[in-house]
Amino acid sequence: SSWGSAWPSAKKGHNPENDPQIEESPSDGVTELRWSPKSLSPKKYLVSTSWDGEVRCWEVDSSTAKATPVGMQRHEKPALCCGWKGDGGAI
Repeated sequence: SSWGSAWPSAKKGHNPENDPQIEESPSDGVTELRWSPKSLSPKKYLVSTSWDGEVRCWEVDSSTAKATPVGMQRHEKPALCCGWKGDGGAI
């Protein structure tokens, strides 16, 4: 039985779809993810909110799928949602 065993493709660094690799991820469950608006193009950012009250932002390099942390703000209570201002000037 393969129950409980690793999938054959679950190798460290295995990323066939070139999905962004997130560094410094939230320590609790993610409640929402939002990509930056097209107005910030060619730069691309990903923002997350989580149950630990953190709002995090990464700059994502589409060519390498590397996500670099650019900011984090902590709230006293869970951060349940996020959104971008249309011009990308605020989260």
